[in-house]
Amino acid sequence: MHVGGDGLFDGPENSPDHCLASGPRAQRRLRLLYKLLSQESDAAKILIIKHADPPVADIIKEIANTCGRAKKELDLFHEKDRHLNLEMTHLPEIEQKTRAAIESTVTKQLLFSSGKTFEVRFLLTQAEAMNYAAHLRRCCTNRKTT
Repeated sequence: MHVGGDGLFDGPENSPDHCLASGPRAQRRLRLLYKLLSQESDAAKILIIKHADPPVADIIKEIANTCGRAKKELDLFHEKDRHLNLEMTHLPEIEQKTRAAIESTVTKQLLFSSGKTFEVRFLLTQAEAMNYAAHLRRCCTNRKTT
């Protein structure tokens, strides 16, 4: 995940402060981003039960480490501003069901695949997640998405 510079929120116009100043919707976006970063920071755990060639395993670990660092940035910001609630609030029921169905399908596809099929499937899921994260970040910081 390209997070820009040394951190997820480089520059004052990209800070969580700036995001929060833009209202409650922005805080909800930060919650979504935080949940995604939390999940993706654990991506390398799949390597405990699945094998990937070293170049792919390195990418998986890099994604997990980058997301872990970005999550820690938000954790530190939360420590400074206890008004920021990063715990996920309830999404609409249809959104919850859709996300659960996608997660179940992807998990089964990954667990029951191996070799190059596993590697390609896993990297595609990571590409989707990183695209979503990049757009969430832009929305949090009021950047235009293209």
